[in-house]
Amino acid sequence: MTAVLFLVPFGTVAQLPIQANPPRGPIPRTYFGLHIHHLWQDTEWPPIDFGTWRLWDANVTWANLEAHPDVYDFSLLDKYVVVAQQHQVELVLTLQGTPTWASARPSEVPIHEGGVKGTPGLAAEPKSLASWEGFVRTVATRYKGQIRYYEIWNEPMSRPFFSGQPQDLVALVKSASAVLKGVDPANKVLSPPMSGDDKGLSWFNSFLQAGGGQYVDIYGFHFYVGGEPEKMVPKIEAARSLLRTYDQDTKPIWNTEAGWQISQLGPHVASDYVARAFLLAWPFGLGRYMVYSWDHPQMGIAPSGNASTPMVQAYATVEQWLLGAIVTRCVGMPNGLWVENLTLPSGSQAKAIWSTSGPIRLTKDHVGDAKVYTTLDRQAIPIAPASFPQATDSPILLSTDGPTR
Repeated sequence: MTAVLFLVPFGTVAQLPIQANPPRGPIPRTYFGLHIHHLWQDTEWPPIDFGTWRLWDANVTWANLEAHPDVYDFSLLDKYVVVAQQHQVELVLTLQGTPTWASARPSEVPIHEGGVKGTPGLAAEPKSLASWEGFVRTVATRYKGQIRYYEIWNEPMSRPFFSGQPQDLVALVKSASAVLKGVDPANKVLSPPMSGDDKGLSWFNSFLQAGGGQYVDIYGFHFYVGGEPEKMVPKIEAARSLLRTYDQDTKPIWNTEAGWQISQLGPHVASDYVARAFLLAWPFGLGRYMVYSWDHPQMGIAPSGNASTPMVQAYATVEQWLLGAIVTRCVGMPNGLWVENLTLPSGSQAKAIWSTSGPIRLTKDHVGDAKVYTTLDRQAIPIAPASFPQATDSPILLSTDGPTR
């Protein structure tokens, strides 16, 4: 699943393509992930299909579940587990957020972006590993066989989320891993998810240097790019290079959170970004991609639960294109043209094509035997002889059989 970046030296006139080395297997339903924040408040269950739900910003942190020592409130998490099972969705539960009573620094107030204050003690490591292990054991025992994926903390390189040191977090991951696997050996431990920028990778290097990798089954990252999703590719390779340094690069890598300030981009640019992110993440080695989010007012593809948006349609369409397909090739050309070759579940061939540098008229070499192309809004348009479509920033799917489903 290693992605290969073909880089050229600074000052070289000619540029070489960016080429992925895609996984050989078909794309599973679990690849398509979401965050849902306000289920049953102002948000109904999403009408689109997806396979992974990360429970973050969903009011089920440690501080939510055990606000007082040995006094638990699982009422909301129980409901999440039931509805996830009904829809055959796998859960990723982020274990983080120290209750004030358990905190090593109970009077420390986390300050988030914009000066928003968090609960005192929330970002600190617990003062006792026994309290942490008791919490982890209680959760793992209650949801044995129902929740298999446990992510330890959230974005520890950011002080509002974690104010301890890398070695403190290694101790939490080590103890949580022992407890989780003691309850059920099938449980999987996700690393503390880092950003793909210099700050995140520097913190991550310290975590790995302190031995954290030996307790991790899956590596999580938050590949936010703030713009075109193609900017994710060098971040993925930088993260993989760091993992390779510590002989950890054979373990799965997931993008457990990423998205955009959609309210600033506008719905049509955002819908193109959502589709291109899913098209790129799999061939470059990310086993799951969890969009942040479904119903966030500014970052949601269905802001405040409004499912009739171009972003929602783009998510559903690109899943229709990719689910069960095998990516055989994915190349970004120097002129900004991206071509992704697919073998569909039917066995027929297709190509997803888009451009990051303005419209590019496709040629016979691009189109091949394709007879129709499908847009993100699911228009199926016949390809007339010698009148080929343009590649734009909105991906299209060229196929011989018409719409894939």
